[in-house]
Amino acid sequence: MTTQQSHDKLLTHFRGYLIGRDYYDAQVALTIMMDAMEGVMRKDNVTPAWAHPVFVANKCRTLAIPKEIEQDLLVVALLHDVLEDSVAHSSELRESVKDENVTHVETLTKKKGMSTSTYYAGISHVIPAIAKGADRWNNLSTMVGVFSPEKIKDYIVESEEHVLPMLKRSKRHNPRFEAVFEGLKSDITIQLEFAKAVIGYTDEPTQ
Repeated sequence: MTTQQSHDKLLTHFRGYLIGRDYYDAQVALTIMMDAMEGVMRKDNVTPAWAHPVFVANKCRTLAIPKEIEQDLLVVALLHDVLEDSVAHSSELRESVKDENVTHVETLTKKKGMSTSTYYAGISHVIPAIAKGADRWNNLSTMVGVFSPEKIKDYIVESEEHVLPMLKRSKRHNPRFEAVFEGLKSDITIQLEFAKAVIGYTDEPTQ
């Protein structure tokens, strides 16, 4: 099976999941994202840009998410890069997506000139927090062999200084989701250790 076939299979399976649960809002979000990312490739020039949001949303699907927020989480996961990586605007999203979910997508869109600390401090709601954790897990799991060692190191440092503390803070503020955040922290930590081994990164993480 080729890489493209693997991506297409995941997309088909994920779309079926949305249809089977009557997640109409998420189906709309998937269509919006696919249209916005049409013809765009990731940095490896092999993977279609739409594959990343689908992987992130599928990761969210595998978590122990209460049904009442699952569809909103999938909507946000699917759209988390749309405002940053396409010509789409918030006003356009609001025509088809709930205002609250567009706000979550805006939260996950790092604005020009915004510091990393400010960006992560702004992720307070449980839905964007989970989506960001899944996003970082997928980024870390796909960057080896694509990014330079320097870029990988930047991801490692940001993950340890900002992403993991954000997940820890979110778990503390949302104890109902303790298992979700602990699972994401564990998955991210595994990817971090692998990335460190690949590039020979041995510095002690900043806590």
